[in-house]
Amino acid sequence: MRGILSDEYGVKPNDIHWVMPRPNKLDLSLPAGTRLDVVPSERSLAVRMLAGEFDAIIVPDFPEEKGWRRLLADSKSIEQDYYRRTGIFPTSHAITFHSSYLERYPAAAKEMFEACVEAKNLALRDDADATYSNFAWNRQMWEEQQAVMGADPWRFGINGNEKPLNALIRYAEEQGLLARKVTFADLFIHIDEPN
Repeated sequence: MRGILSDEYGVKPNDIHWVMPRPNKLDLSLPAGTRLDVVPSERSLAVRMLAGEFDAIIVPDFPEEKGWRRLLADSKSIEQDYYRRTGIFPTSHAITFHSSYLERYPAAAKEMFEACVEAKNLALRDDADATYSNFAWNRQMWEEQQAVMGADPWRFGINGNEKPLNALIRYAEEQGLLARKVTFADLFIHIDEPN
């Protein structure tokens, strides 16, 4: 999100006073002027924002608490426009293995990848079934998503994800999250990806 805020809206990391609920486990070399503080609490970020402790929060899911609003009211249209212009659907998850585990079980990464692809393909088949959901307009949502993003918006692996991964690496470099320049080969083991 920080990289997209910078690219799309000109909001640089040092324009915001960043806070996080727990200490970072990485050594960071943040750009000059970037303010980052740890402010622990038992209360959720949403509760703390609503109490006036923060002006805004970036969270992966919608807070259950009442009283908040999205920063960008028509976020769906904005996200669709961003995807159409950039071809980037931000990566949201990665599967990681400790290197010692892969040394003991070298086939584990490929087997996990194949299992995830198979599970995703089953879910995509369910999505194509108009009766699978209790949402009243799920068929229209599915058709709209396909019109914007094609048959499979959830691309797995490196192939087909080069643009978002390159953007992610660039953002991490710009924000001081990387100690050195990295490539895909530095971050990912090579496996033959199924189509």
